[in-house]
Amino acid sequence: MEVKRQYNLGMFGAGNVAREVSNAIKLSVKRIVLYGVASRKLEKSRKFAEDFGCVKAFASYEEMLECDELDIIYISTPTKYHYEHIKMCLMANKHVICEKAFCISEKQSKKIYQLAREKKRILMDGLWTMYMPSIKKMAEILSEAKIGKLKNVSASFGYPIMDNPSWIIDDLAIYSVSALYKFAGANFRTSKIKRKKEKGNLISIKGRFLYDEYRGKVKSGIKHRTSYLLCIRGTKGIILSRRWWRGKGFILWRFPFFVQRLDMPHEVNGYEWEFIELVKMLDSGKLVSDTWSDVDSNAVVLVYKCGQKKLNNLYYQ
Repeated sequence: MEVKRQYNLGMFGAGNVAREVSNAIKLSVKRIVLYGVASRKLEKSRKFAEDFGCVKAFASYEEMLECDELDIIYISTPTKYHYEHIKMCLMANKHVICEKAFCISEKQSKKIYQLAREKKRILMDGLWTMYMPSIKKMAEILSEAKIGKLKNVSASFGYPIMDNPSWIIDDLAIYSVSALYKFAGANFRTSKIKRKKEKGNLISIKGRFLYDEYRGKVKSGIKHRTSYLLCIRGTKGIILSRRWWRGKGFILWRFPFFVQRLDMPHEVNGYEWEFIELVKMLDSGKLVSDTWSDVDSNAVVLVYKCGQKKLNNLYYQ
């Protein structure tokens, strides 16, 4: 029997997201080994390493990147540090998965993907929802016209996190914008994006997008809880999902009477799917994911940040 190699992963950051990701890896993705962890406080790294059985706890990110045993780095630091930390990892010739929101501008996103190509290393956008089977199934239903021609895509995601200074609205808005892009594309004709500030900080975003034959709407915020709904409406039916970003299933309603509930539970918590994708890429030598590529990541940043710009000629090539 062929013994498939394992890949050693290091964690940049030891917070709640890193713990959720580590649980998924430990319980579901046996080909990836939680080898090391680094954070700004060595005590925190040591506690994390003890909890998850990591081989090493590093005193700094720089020290971790000197470790030749590491194949992959997962970045779960605050969004404002992502560009800097991705660059550090790629320069150290490590494969990288970066927690969403991937980068804070299209300029950063393009530059860092270019570096990944030069270094011949995998750079994955850790937008976990987009790797889940439920999202793929929704896209399949839409592409096969099982709900007819697309008429409207509406996505909402937001909850009160203003008391946590490490979170910014980009971390939440990326969910609804990525859903709009996944199901409606980026070729909208016009858009209207309303951004609300409070005490100088951006707290909510509402966007309306007009395409040639259908419309899109997104809503996100960090002050109030939103409806958590994703609705994909066609001429012959509707795909409807509550708490859709968790990817546990959805309702398919095909007019007039066919209603089907599709339950798609995860083995752990949903984070495992991006690492299952990563292992496939490492085994095959592929540098770009077929599920969520650099083109997709850049397009989402552009939709979110640029608003009125036409996107056909702005994709990273």
